[in-house]
Amino acid sequence: MQITRAIRPVTLVLLGLAVPALRLAVAQQAEPRHGTPSALELTYDYTRTNGPPGNCGCIHLNGGGVAYVRPVHDSTVSLVAQVGATHAGGIGTLNYDLTLLTYTAGARYSPRLRHTYLQPYGELAIGGAYASGSLSKAPSLAGDGIGNSFAATVGGGINLKLHHRLSFKLIDIEYLTTNYANGDTDHQNDLRLSSGVIFSLFSTKH
Repeated sequence: MQITRAIRPVTLVLLGLAVPALRLAVAQQAEPRHGTPSALELTYDYTRTNGPPGNCGCIHLNGGGVAYVRPVHDSTVSLVAQVGATHAGGIGTLNYDLTLLTYTAGARYSPRLRHTYLQPYGELAIGGAYASGSLSKAPSLAGDGIGNSFAATVGGGINLKLHHRLSFKLIDIEYLTTNYANGDTDHQNDLRLSSGVIFSLFSTKH
């Protein structure tokens, strides 16, 4: 279980980084900054996670997500709440299936750039995950079965502004960590890729 002992500190680091960021965002009053509206993001999500022993060690899940982004007054920080669901079937020789629902909240940093339609950002979030499907109920692979788990993400991406009301998420790359029992390390180091559209919701006060 050396892998488990080595990875657990990563979760503590994520918590150590995410909590101060959230406190900073709330302390600055959660009001949209001038010229930056709140936004709704609709994405296609791909998740790669490690599977049960005796398989290739990976499961590929596909699905979608929705996120609400609210800029903090006069800063480069936004508050982000996100929900996503991905699914995979035909897992292993017994053709298990797995659906993973994640729900997280955190802070996003978007540097101010002039004269560009591209907006890079970095993000930290914490929350939970819920697993369902035949794989989540398989005692031989997951102890007594799995359901809820802690979840944390860290990553970033690039958005392309198409219109004052519409943008396109070119790519979002995140490290997603969960601690489901899987009959091996009982820890998942997931890669999540997302792309989609962004709708601006409200105009800010001048």
